[in-house]
Amino acid sequence: MRKILLILLIFSAIFAKDQQPSQIPPAQMFYIDLEPEFCNEACLNTLLKDGLLISFLARFNSQKIADKTLLATYNNLNQSILIAVKNGDKIAVILPSKIIKSYSHIVAKSLMAYALRSDSKIGLKFINSDDESGFNLQKALDNARNAGISNFIAVLTTNGANTISPLLKDDETLYLPTISNANFTNQNIVFGGVDYGLQIEKLIAYTNGKITAFSDGSVVGRTLNDMVKTLSGGEIFEIEMSVKDVNLKSYFTKFSRLNSSSIFLNLPLIKATLIATQLKTFEITPFALLSTQINYDPKFISLVKQKDRQNLYLANSINSDDSEIFAKSALLDLDMRFNHVSYSCAVGFDYLQSLIDTNKERIFNKNITNNQITYQTEILKTDKYGFVKVSE
Repeated sequence: MRKILLILLIFSAIFAKDQQPSQIPPAQMFYIDLEPEFCNEACLNTLLKDGLLISFLARFNSQKIADKTLLATYNNLNQSILIAVKNGDKIAVILPSKIIKSYSHIVAKSLMAYALRSDSKIGLKFINSDDESGFNLQKALDNARNAGISNFIAVLTTNGANTISPLLKDDETLYLPTISNANFTNQNIVFGGVDYGLQIEKLIAYTNGKITAFSDGSVVGRTLNDMVKTLSGGEIFEIEMSVKDVNLKSYFTKFSRLNSSSIFLNLPLIKATLIATQLKTFEITPFALLSTQINYDPKFISLVKQKDRQNLYLANSINSDDSEIFAKSALLDLDMRFNHVSYSCAVGFDYLQSLIDTNKERIFNKNITNNQITYQTEILKTDKYGFVKVSE
């Protein structure tokens, strides 16, 4: 069934990277095509011809489209799109595309979903900084300032946050959706990242004191392991799996102490599910399997049999009584319920909009403590069909 959604949009004609005029003429009205079927090259060209640029962005599948012209158009639109509205207030969204890669599209869709849900009167200017170098971040900030923008959402790593912090002016506000407050002193920065420390602290309540922590050697994995070590208050057994290693035999046959252990899966989804499904093969029965937000994903349900996840506990900080925001994101082929970066971006838009338009009611009732968005963290288990909240 064809679903059509009307939104007032004006697109800027300047690319963030090379400052060349867009080949796509500006338009005033766009009708978003939300057909679920795959949109091939002919379909995408029709959307461009008809001026349905949001539909083009939402339905473009980079893994299936080989046309270089269409791909270039898609990349250019993602770098330069400006959602403009009745007044002149805007928020700049800085995306280091070479660092965050596919997350650029996730961020764009989540912010579009929020704009649709809130009937926002705030414009969004997407600026591609390529990377997190001081030169390129300064260039992105100057690009935004030239458009009269002083509020920013920047999807950066900790290194990028350290680089951009001294570049901010006193009257500017920066929201970081991917980072929690790590002893930053710049009061112009608001952090929207998940508090993994709080999640691990809550998960430890479901352990038996005999703790094992798996990681893949990545920065995230090692950081989470360190948090488990610190917050557990005792000795833990750490196992670091090679990034490319999927052979579990060497890990399970050597480590008999895994039996009856509380196992933290500080690993990406595929490796976490491999461990969960293979433990019984090696006659290992854990006391509990535990994971932070990184494995809060419905694929865990489909990839791991219910009997192998009976003692699985997951921490989740994505929660909202406003189901409409999740419905709007689904229309753009994004499940915000299970993507903490997209959820945090929407929370950031909500917060910055409240600074610009003080009469606008916020959708997300999130407090800020020490420049950090405070999320309610809940512990979940699973049943046959999905995730269920643990009674506290």
